Amino acid sequence: MGLTGPVFVSQIGTTFAEYLCSPFVLGALILLIPADAGARPGAHALALAGLLLGAAAGLKPVNLVYSLGMGVALAALRVRLRLLAWYLAGLACGVLVSGGYWGAHLWSASGNPTFPYWNAVFRSPLWTPTNFTDLRFVPQSVVHAAVTYPMAWFVELHPTSELPFRDPRFALLAAFLPVAGIATAVRRVRGDPGAGLTTGPVYRFWLLAVFFTVSYLIWLRAFGIQRYLLPLELTAGVLLLSSLDRLLRTRRELVVVFTLLASFSILWSRPADWGRVPYGRDWVGLVNAPRGASTLYVMVGGGEPMGYVVPWLPRLDRFVRLTGNTPLEPDSPLGGRAQVAITSHAGPIRSLSVHPLSPDDRGRLGRFGLAPADESSCVAFRTRMDRFIACKLTRTAAPPGA
Repeated sequence: MGLTGPVFVSQIGTTFAEYLCSPFVLGALILLIPADAGARPGAHALALAGLLLGAAAGLKPVNLVYSLGMGVALAALRVRLRLLAWYLAGLACGVLVSGGYWGAHLWSASGNPTFPYWNAVFRSPLWTPTNFTDLRFVPQSVVHAAVTYPMAWFVELHPTSELPFRDPRFALLAAFLPVAGIATAVRRVRGDPGAGLTTGPVYRFWLLAVFFTVSYLIWLRAFGIQRYLLPLELTAGVLLLSSLDRLLRTRRELVVVFTLLASFSILWSRPADWGRVPYGRDWVGLVNAPRGASTLYVMVGGGEPMGYVVPWLPRLDRFVRLTGNTPLEPDSPLGGRAQVAITSHAGPIRSLSVHPLSPDDRGRLGRFGLAPADESSCVAFRTRMDRFIACKLTRTAAPPGA
């Protein structure tokens, strides 16, 4: 049920990082949910689980969502402070192991180990003292979104994704998980000896339920981007099975009902289509790329991915990107560095884009003291994904502020 989830299926064979980081989150869950029904995780299991969750966060910081969700779940299940300390120590070590080198490099280069994120905290002089965030999919009301999004995903609406997809897993959980939680709590109030937090099946249920719910709410508040929810998509089937186990009387009923719901989920799911190209002799398939003297390429355009082509162009070429997620201006600190690179370059200068230069592109180039030459100077070359355009740039009399 997890491996057929629409986000997971859509990411197979892509360069997205979520499906590569998710096994760390799943590994932590395996460590914290022992096979022995009467066992609880010890110090070593908690430290290793923290290490795996920290490694996921070090590889991609958005995975801190699951470190926080697990921390809340462990605290809610009354894990002793000494054991929580082991979890936190493993978490810190995991972040350092997978992200320490890159964080140190960013700290040395910019003064912020997470640059450009959390710059209101670290205050790198290269960027404004604000926290760089992607707010495209953050809902106005977390409570409203938490209730309505599972139903939207069920009918192929996609308020959390650029592309449509269909997923019934979260809607099924929205129906069964609250009922299972209430039923389990009522049994405990009535004194059912099998409903205490220390019993294996109930411990498993509450650990998964609290981890899932808290992570889901944090994700909504921080990002709302469907790709970042992949670990919960992968565990939705396990939590659905655990919920049904709290509601149904016999193993036969559990197997029949879960099989029907899982089969429906698999058949109803529809992954997003991010695009695929046929297998070839190499990844990029660069054709007719310009060669010659060391060239400075000034990358402009919208937010299209272009950086992938850089390693395939001549090694002596240099690159500056003025647009994208962090657009630059000459009077900003980072833009000032780009201006120095442009001004000090002695060889030819060309623009690099996947579309003809727009008025906005020309205006930004002009602010850096550059102007396109005539269109006859433009050359085009292809990769397997894009058609690039590189136009000769000339220097204006002097860049602004020079």
